[in-house]
Amino acid sequence: MIRYTVQDNQWTVSRFISEHNHELATPSKRHLLRSTRSIPTAKANVIDSMVSAGIRPTDVYTYMSNEVRGVENVGFTRRDCYNYVNKHKMMMIRAGDGQSLLNHFKVKASEEPMFFYTVQIDQEN
Repeated sequence: MIRYTVQDNQWTVSRFISEHNHELATPSKRHLLRSTRSIPTAKANVIDSMVSAGIRPTDVYTYMSNEVRGVENVGFTRRDCYNYVNKHKMMMIRAGDGQSLLNHFKVKASEEPMFFYTVQIDQEN
């Protein structure tokens, strides 16, 4: 652990403890550390292509891990892949999609008396 203080644009080490208070990650677990995980553009493009072809994110990840001979060589976790796909889907909402959903809800509400929905809109509508 190291702590710095800054005074008059001068950085000074105010505390230093050289001993670790935990075990270091073993090489077999190092690929799970958040600081070492990322989805590079080339792999993101493969994920996008496979998902748009109807392949589930979990199967995409399995394919990628088989290609590089193990999950420790992929560079990200199955959860990272799943989160990437879901985040990417959320960004794919196009103009008019929200209105189409509202129209669908209005029709549902007129057809089914027990159907209920509510909408909250932010500053950007």
